[in-house]
Amino acid sequence: YSHRLKIEHRYRVEQRWLTFRDGSTEFRQRFRYRFNGFLPLNHKAIVPGTLFLSAYDEIFLNPKGPVFERNRVYGGVGYQFDKHVILQAGYVSQANYNYTAAQGQFVLQNTAAKNNVVLSLTYKLLHKNAPQPTEKLPSQQD
Repeated sequence: YSHRLKIEHRYRVEQRWLTFRDGSTEFRQRFRYRFNGFLPLNHKAIVPGTLFLSAYDEIFLNPKGPVFERNRVYGGVGYQFDKHVILQAGYVSQANYNYTAAQGQFVLQNTAAKNNVVLSLTYKLLHKNAPQPTEKLPSQQD
């Protein structure tokens, strides 16, 4: 199956303005990197009628600290019904980290409330006259 494995990666820079309960606001930046893998099971590519496995690991980095802020790991299964509709179901585990300055280390916070089952239904709009890609990887938007 290794010749069928599809690899994708993405990186993001987020600029966020946060508002706190006391009414104060703060600007923060964050960097994200996600490494994604897809494995079609019954075809060589992800085309209509394909059952596939999907997995990713995404890290969140904060330039102000804690540098290693969060990690998300996903595993799931999906099916592409036709050229428009893809359905995926999977499990996401998210771990948040805090920096403990006194000890100089990153401490894992409780992750019990951060584990989720994900159901994703994607509908792609296609233009009739535009050239269509032979394969579109079914990445989740976030």
